Amino acid sequence: MGQNQPTVLRRAVSLLKALWTVSVIVATTAIGAHAGWLGHGIVGSLALGFVGLVAGCFLCRPSLLAELLTRPHCVSDCAATRSNAKEKGTALSAMPFDSSGS
Repeated sequence: MGQNQPTVLRRAVSLLKALWTVSVIVATTAIGAHAGWLGHGIVGSLALGFVGLVAGCFLCRPSLLAELLTRPHCVSDCAATRSNAKEKGTALSAMPFDSSGS
């Protein structure tokens, strides 16, 4: 047996991960669709079903959600762009995170 061939344990873990992902996404989509149907009919069912699908994708991969929530470079990049624009005299009226009011 070579090193690259998956063992029984690796196959079982991969199968469990796949089943977990599918079950979480299906469950959150169904919960969202049911809540939407009860509250708003077919349009609410479609909309909240989609919201449940997205929530299920984040719930089955919590590391992805954590990465999106803890991205400090975005704020520092915006601040650096704003300070560079002030040095050059360029007006940036639509810069995000601008709390200076100017």
